Amino acid sequence: TGESPSNARKCLPNRGKSILIEDDVLLREAFRRGLSKAGHIVKPVEDGVLGLEELVLGQPDLVLLDVKLKEGAFDGIELLGRIRELHPLFPVIIITHQTL
Repeated sequence: TGESPSNARKCLPNRGKSILIEDDVLLREAFRRGLSKAGHIVKPVEDGVLGLEELVLGQPDLVLLDVKLKEGAFDGIELLGRIRELHPLFPVIIITHQTL
């Protein structure tokens, strides 16, 4: 979307560890690269199953979630529900490149 690293710093000021759950390989890499340049630690994964696994094992500070996941056992909305079941107040930023 043309976000600059300085804009990423404003959105994610504490620069903790984040999980990026995005099924589109090009978008996943673009988000990872941009956030990493801004000093964030990003673990990119391509589906919800891997995202939940990383949430439990990786102890992130934040999840960036593609709401329109197409691959894997469940879509982004279902995954958000699973995250809420595990950690009701866990910070999740919903992302998408599609029209809602």
